[in-house]
Amino acid sequence: MKETQVKRKTWYDKNSVKREFKEGDQVLILTTARANKFAARWAGPGKIESRISDTNYIVSIPGKKQSSQIYHINMMKPYYQRPELVNFLVSEDYNLLPNEDIEFPVVSCNPNIFDFNEMVIDSKLNDQLNSDQLQQLQKLLRRYDKLFSNEPGYTQLVEHDIVLMNESIVRVRPYKLSHSIIKTEYFPLPNIKQRVELVSVSKYITLLDLAKGYWQIPLSPRAQRLAAFVTNFGKYRPLRMPFSLKNAPYFFSKMMAELLNGGKEFAVPYLDDVAVF
Repeated sequence: MKETQVKRKTWYDKNSVKREFKEGDQVLILTTARANKFAARWAGPGKIESRISDTNYIVSIPGKKQSSQIYHINMMKPYYQRPELVNFLVSEDYNLLPNEDIEFPVVSCNPNIFDFNEMVIDSKLNDQLNSDQLQQLQKLLRRYDKLFSNEPGYTQLVEHDIVLMNESIVRVRPYKLSHSIIKTEYFPLPNIKQRVELVSVSKYITLLDLAKGYWQIPLSPRAQRLAAFVTNFGKYRPLRMPFSLKNAPYFFSKMMAELLNGGKEFAVPYLDDVAVF
């Protein structure tokens, strides 16, 4: 029994670190909160007056009924006071009120530009298909040329709207619309295991990640007004549905389910992914 106790103590104290305080050190004390006796909080800072043993200290905390009390070292942690003065030297002349306007950097977008005609002609399948198959492929690509456009379009099937809990004035911080004032909408997500079982039996499977699908859903005029945000460069309102809206995942999942409702035998959606089999 004694040998087992020694082994357990050795294992328990494996990562322990010896701590000690000196007289005059400032510490925080772990004590119970006044409102709830079962909740603990750090109080202080207090000052170490003397050391009674290796684990017990007499600490004085201003503002308490008993000016000095005995505390165990496990109920204390060191308190580090911030420096009140910071030395800062400027070797060059600095004008706090410049006459010139401050120029803020503007985010520039340089996407990869693709030539659709060049992509159709210089296909890697030219060496593997005959002339008839190449004509069929080029005819198919030109039929759906909007899918390969450099300028992403937007759907005309639906329009996202924001419904508030009440008609009170909306107060928002920059870049953020509070979710607590938006009415929550629900849409049952499909079972991922059932979708995997349905797709896995097929011989050929293609997965499409609609990473930019949110940005192809227009916002209603009311949603544009409520989702507007203010920056240092001015006030902006989004024309497409951003990721940060509360009901964006619900709305996108619902739209994809309605869009592929007639093609369950060969294509099924799950959030922003589509499996074609």
